[in-house]
Amino acid sequence: MSDSLTIYRLLKKDPRYPIEAYQFVREGLTYATEVLALGQKSANDLQKTLTQQEALEQSSSDFQKEIDLIAGITASERADETESSFDLAELDDPQDSSETPTAEIEGRHLTGQELCEALRQYALQQYGYMAFSVLSQWGISATRDFGSIVYNLIEIGLMRKSAEDRQEHFNDVYDFHEVFIENFQF
Repeated sequence: MSDSLTIYRLLKKDPRYPIEAYQFVREGLTYATEVLALGQKSANDLQKTLTQQEALEQSSSDFQKEIDLIAGITASERADETESSFDLAELDDPQDSSETPTAEIEGRHLTGQELCEALRQYALQQYGYMAFSVLSQWGISATRDFGSIVYNLIEIGLMRKSAEDRQEHFNDVYDFHEVFIENFQF
């Protein structure tokens, strides 16, 4: 079934939000991952990966030392051999490193709070001082409305969630009047 037909059926089932609201949330998700770089691995996950890499490198180094010991190669002979070896890392990568693989983007995960913050920033970027009015016109008056839209999109298969995600995570993330009116800076 095409995305537009699926969304049309969603709009008939839940007429609270117009198609522009759904489009805004989907564009906001892209803005979150591509512009704000949200949804990256956490610092803890990155540290765990680095620790695993260091352990692997140490294990490889220890293994090479054992092989050298068995083969009777001295440390100075190994150093001479290493200096003359060809470093594959110096070759140009045939892939364009500026492109992020699709799987990597799809593998990113945003919490409800992160998505709400990204949507706040995206609304201010797109509509400036009119953000509050535009969102209100679409029936979006609180962050829980973002949650309703997201979960409607999840229900029709246009977004995904993790096992830990809950619609309640979108509730009361911030006050619309406060962030879009009171704290607006020209």
